[in-house]
Amino acid sequence: MTSFLLNNSKKKHANFTLLCSVFLSSFVFAQTDFSTESYYKTYDTLSQNINLINGKEYLDTYRSLKKENHKFYNSDIFLKGSIVYSEQPYYGVEFKYDILNDLIIVELINEKVSYVSLNSELVAEFTLAGDKFIHLPNHEVLERYYRNGYFKESFKGTNYTLFTKYIKDKNEVIDQLKVYYTFNSKENYFLQKDDTYYQINNIKDLTSIFNSQKKLIQSFYKENKNLYRINREQFFKTILFTLDNINA
Repeated sequence: MTSFLLNNSKKKHANFTLLCSVFLSSFVFAQTDFSTESYYKTYDTLSQNINLINGKEYLDTYRSLKKENHKFYNSDIFLKGSIVYSEQPYYGVEFKYDILNDLIIVELINEKVSYVSLNSELVAEFTLAGDKFIHLPNHEVLERYYRNGYFKESFKGTNYTLFTKYIKDKNEVIDQLKVYYTFNSKENYFLQKDDTYYQINNIKDLTSIFNSQKKLIQSFYKENKNLYRINREQFFKTILFTLDNINA
């Protein structure tokens, strides 16, 4: 795991600068293709730290009532993934994606601070649990759901890209005189077509965008109503794959 060193600070919510030094004085790079993942994996392994990272101390203030109901993406434990941060790719980094606050959380080896949320403005993209998330520029269609701008790239074709925005809301629960929280999830879907974003949450949205393929979309819906009901994301991915191939 890539480690991060945090400067000591007594302010719990202050900005922190994570100063990282690379010690490679006795190592000569034979690798010439610096864009490859294998190079960066080697680089990250040999480095004690990686770059200058700015972030804030992260405090988990909303305790889950049940372990399986949490505010994170996929899992409430730290998972290995990759992050493009300040234009530098990092592989094998252990982190969590806090959907409730739209933050990436990394763990620190430090006596004073345990967790830090990365500066979202410096995150270009990340991959976690096999899923790729892109930090999109804000747009009037995305504005209502934007938060820190992380959207999952659910499908990428030649002509169309499907993005999923995950949202979680919290509800306070009192159990044995202690305060806990439960979390509700919601997904919103956005189609990028011809450099324009469209929100697509139902069949009507799709047919209004692809009016010339209205019959095909309606036929697909009739044959896959169950998929539409239980896994809307997969439904959209499948129909967009078909539409993308038609227009390829």
